[in-house]
Amino acid sequence: MPNYQGVWSLSTQMQNRTGWPEFFPSQGTMLIGGGYTMAGALTNTIQQIDINEGGATATDFGDLTEANYGGRACSSATRAVFMGGNGASNTTSNVMAYVTVASAGNATDFGDLNLGVELGSACNSATRGINGGGMVTNGGYKDNIQYFTIASTGNASDFGNLSQAVRNLSADSSSTRGVFFRGFNPSNSPSGRNTIEYITIASTGNATDFGDSNFGGYSSWASCGSGVRSLDAKSGNTVDVEYITIASTGNATDFGDLNTALRNDSTGASGPTTALFQNYIVAGSGYKQVESFTIATTGNAVNYGDLAAGQGYAGGTSNSNGGLQ
Repeated sequence: MPNYQGVWSLSTQMQNRTGWPEFFPSQGTMLIGGGYTMAGALTNTIQQIDINEGGATATDFGDLTEANYGGRACSSATRAVFMGGNGASNTTSNVMAYVTVASAGNATDFGDLNLGVELGSACNSATRGINGGGMVTNGGYKDNIQYFTIASTGNASDFGNLSQAVRNLSADSSSTRGVFFRGFNPSNSPSGRNTIEYITIASTGNATDFGDSNFGGYSSWASCGSGVRSLDAKSGNTVDVEYITIASTGNATDFGDLNTALRNDSTGASGPTTALFQNYIVAGSGYKQVESFTIATTGNAVNYGDLAAGQGYAGGTSNSNGGLQ
């Protein structure tokens, strides 16, 4: 019989009697809002898909305050914020709107971006939302980084600048660091832009070089991760996915392949262990599928589920993304 001696804390006594319960992190909910329908019409629909359940079909969540395409989204554990895009009047929007992720319903006005942009990027910590890059109605490319406090409402403020004015970039984050992948600027053609850069979310200032992507020459539309690793999917009808370790700096490494080539108009979101990429194609038989990766390993994607309806150039986020871990 074991000889237990000394003074035990209450927690140690409980562990000895019952054992520690296993912890299975909640994967949360992915939201996809705005964009184009399969018929090429603007939509304000928000769809939700459960990150816990592979094989699930997305369901209706509610509506944004305006129909648009090219908007972006970020989220805390409780609130998702959709921002920017281009609306029915074919002008760039500075509108921000939010929903409470735990309860389906229509979005509510949050405030305004400091600079309205479309085809930019978004990431977050548990408290701050970040919007980086994009373009405006006249086609001008922007290097602006903006921030806001997710738990409150109000307008965004200036954070700093990217190293170059770009559109069609993507962003991901840990709880402390935001990372921006690639993007498009005509001055980089035809060799393209393979830059990865980062910011410290709790501060303000300009982005710093992180390393290089393997995917020079292509825009980035979809990236997501666990807060430790960030996965970046190559757009332009390709299946390639790469990854970085967010806390370090350095070049990206090959991760694996999607099952279906990713379009330029797709999006991604994640839970603590699972990365989801949503695929889309305009005005065709169309893709509605969602594919998943296990973030901690490397390898190819598996089919996860489907959207209820095709939705592209949308903003995607989750309430369990890597910025919250």
